[in-house]
Amino acid sequence: AMGITLLQIVQMFVGIAVALAAQGWRMSASGCDSCGLGNVLGAAMYGSYLVLFARFFLDSYGSGGKGKME
Repeated sequence: AMGITLLQIVQMFVGIAVALAAQGWRMSASGCDSCGLGNVLGAAMYGSYLVLFARFFLDSYGSGGKGKME
């Protein structure tokens, strides 16, 4: 279970990176056919999930957590 949670945390970082990269490409000279608001809201969504998964991980597997490492 710990490995899956770690993969989900990595997935959130990748989602943030993709959304921010799309926004950067959109603003560059070459342009990208994406919605600026969608990019920002997507990054915010992935950021909120990142916080939730990180808190879950620390609560479950951190030094003071009740869960056990598997």
